[in-house]
Amino acid sequence: MKNFHDIGVPPELIRVLDRLNIVNPTEVQELSIPVALRGDDILASAQTGTGKTLSFALPIVMSMKANSNKRSLILSPTRELAAQIMESILSLIDDRDKSKAVLLIGGEPKTRQEKALKKQPQIIVATPGRVIDHIQSGSLMLNNTTRLVLDETDKMLEMGFVEQLNEIQKYLPKNKQTLLFSATISKNVETVANRYLSNPKRINAHVAQVNHTQINQEKIFVEDKDRFKHLLAELSSREGSVIIFVRTKSFTEKLAKMLKQEGHRSAAIHGDLRQSRRARVLTNFREEKVRILVATDVASRGIDIPHIEHVVNYHLPQSPEDYVHRIGRTGRAGASGNALSLVSRSEKKMWASITNLYLTENGSDESALTTRFKKEKTGKKSNQKKRFNSKSNKKKPVLFTRKPKSGSSKKNAKRQAKLHLVVDNRGGNENKVLQSTI
Repeated sequence: MKNFHDIGVPPELIRVLDRLNIVNPTEVQELSIPVALRGDDILASAQTGTGKTLSFALPIVMSMKANSNKRSLILSPTRELAAQIMESILSLIDDRDKSKAVLLIGGEPKTRQEKALKKQPQIIVATPGRVIDHIQSGSLMLNNTTRLVLDETDKMLEMGFVEQLNEIQKYLPKNKQTLLFSATISKNVETVANRYLSNPKRINAHVAQVNHTQINQEKIFVEDKDRFKHLLAELSSREGSVIIFVRTKSFTEKLAKMLKQEGHRSAAIHGDLRQSRRARVLTNFREEKVRILVATDVASRGIDIPHIEHVVNYHLPQSPEDYVHRIGRTGRAGASGNALSLVSRSEKKMWASITNLYLTENGSDESALTTRFKKEKTGKKSNQKKRFNSKSNKKKPVLFTRKPKSGSSKKNAKRQAKLHLVVDNRGGNENKVLQSTI
């Protein structure tokens, strides 16, 4: 394994990383940083928790220190993720250089941002919409931008930012370096890559490298009409902070209200909230004034709160890739965590897609998650759901559940099961665990 010195990080930044308890580079950092320092374009597939932020933040900070004429623009799909990226960058630079980085996001006063832009910052972290606002008002010129970073590109495309990205591209110089990071490389991402990148280096950071210390994952089959009842039962049996994922913005508010009526300290966060309210909700959650945060996938991007002990998938995500993003909200910075999915009949296909994408039957090194299944009785009536039987193999770390074979006991076949998945990807290297938060 290479260290940060081996991949070109200077001693002064290595000392900063040491103070942050970041000792060894993750896979995506080891592969990306040397390429970025050479000036080549990058097309990287990297999930949350792989340490991708440092993959572009370190080269950008190094460039800022070496040449005051170079400017980097980092585009992110959400305000929260942009703020998290900004926080990571500020942790790498001295106080005297902090004015060289500016955060441009909606929901905050434009006048304050315009004042910061007059100082000609070398690092701009922004959401696409706010960049266009400043371009149109004349407060932002991008002609001296030498590096463009597109983070969470797949999510930006899902949110409909392609036209805004194309508009921003018109104001950027053709001769620049572009680093594109995405959880998945879909056809739409490939289209953007072909338009923006020039002979990029392809980098794949496998999900198996995501360093969640230990996440105990559970699945319960439920009927749609009983979903809230199951949620209340689970919340009453758990302690600590909880983030609940739902499918729509409107339902975040509805579920938070329902939980309040049951005596739970809860709040909702979604993309339609004003920035001031979003910040207040997150502050209350971070300070544990609120125990339960109800969120959509998009709004949760960038939420990095170590004390989140439980993630609940009230609805399964609309894409299997978002499953890893969701459960990555717990088990941060070496802590343990728990994730629960409430799966209805209509979501069985999505659950199958999740297991097909992240779990394998052969236990090979290519499996996306190192997993172990354990059955547990749920105490439900025997006529609700069929029971799954697990197939054990002591030599292999991955076990896959199968439906009951024909001829098996009807009594067993009708029992409902709760599935436990234990994720432990430490790989014997505790130094790398801390990378998952940056």
